[in-house]
Amino acid sequence: MSSTKMAPIGFLHSHLNFQGTTAVSFGSLSVVAHTQRDDLEKAERLNPSFHQSPLHLSWAYRLAGRYEDAFKQAKKGVDRNPNYLLTHLALTATCSLTGREAEACAAAVEVLRITPRFSVEQYRKDLYALFKDKSQIDFTIDAFHKAGLK
Repeated sequence: MSSTKMAPIGFLHSHLNFQGTTAVSFGSLSVVAHTQRDDLEKAERLNPSFHQSPLHLSWAYRLAGRYEDAFKQAKKGVDRNPNYLLTHLALTATCSLTGREAEACAAAVEVLRITPRFSVEQYRKDLYALFKDKSQIDFTIDAFHKAGLK
């Protein structure tokens, strides 16, 4: 990895050492370097009640191909925060990718309950702005389509 790509991660690690070890700090670090599951798992241990930890872990596990772990975290995220759109999107994608078609469709219904005008294509554009690896986004978008989201 080039030093340019590592600079933000190194900065965040040094910031964490300076600021202490909070769940929010480790969660933020893991979002920047979304494959850093160790940081996500550390955030979850530091603050198990932080409502976004399962969401972030679900994304990281899904991106790593660990779909069963992603499913467990997505379910935990929905249980903790049943009206949060992103947890239902994580559950929808993960259920679709693990062959849980009925659960994926039920999660998609919840997405539309929370955001009746939800657009998969708009969400794709939003994700393209955040993620470097577009194939991972397309993989997730395909899972949404399989679950019935448009």
